[in-house]
Amino acid sequence: NNSTTTTILQLSIQYSLPTFLTSSLLSHYGYAKTKQICSLMNTRGPITIRRNAIQFPGSSEGLCKWLWEEDGVRAEPLSTLLEGGGVPNGGHKRNNMHAYNDDDDDV
Repeated sequence: NNSTTTTILQLSIQYSLPTFLTSSLLSHYGYAKTKQICSLMNTRGPITIRRNAIQFPGSSEGLCKWLWEEDGVRAEPLSTLLEGGGVPNGGHKRNNMHAYNDDDDDV
């Protein structure tokens, strides 16, 4: 159908996604949900880091403090975020951390 092909192309161009993906999404989820999924695929996700216990033998909290003092990077241990419900679908390893900086454009 010509209008379906046009819709697939429009979504592919608008969200910079391949046509096979937008076509598949459209056939499975319909237009509204596909548009929502395409939009989410173009949203920046959180940055997570993992402490290397050999290179930084201190605690995750200590690494977060060091990152802030040395580089101005705010980070929180994942366990802290998970306890507060701050990371949906977050990782599960205790040494993972969520890091971000104040301007969020350079991360």
